Amino acid sequence: MDTNIEIRHDEEHSRFDLFVDGRAAGVLEYQLDGTVATMFHTEVFGEFGGRGLGTVLVREALGVARSRGWSIVPACWFVRDYIRAHEADADLVAATPS
Repeated sequence: MDTNIEIRHDEEHSRFDLFVDGRAAGVLEYQLDGTVATMFHTEVFGEFGGRGLGTVLVREALGVARSRGWSIVPACWFVRDYIRAHEADADLVAATPS
C-alpha cells in the first residue's frame, strides 16, 4: 500500500502542514522577521510518529528557506538535531551576534 505524503506551506499562518493520505499528520511552525525564519515548533501527531516524517517535514521547510534566501534560527530541538545530522544545511543557520 502506497502512502501519499504532502507538505503544504501556509505562509499566512507561518507554518508547514504535513498530510499523510489526506490526514493531518504534523506541523512545523516558524516566525519570519525579514529574511530570518525562527523555526520554533515541530510536531508529528500520534499515530504518525516513528516513520521519519518529522525529517521529511524539516527537510522541506529548509528547502523552502534556501530557495527564498532565508536564514534560520533552529529554536526547535528537532530542527537543531536535523541540522547537526545534515551538515550541508548548516549554512542556513543565521549568524549569532557576538
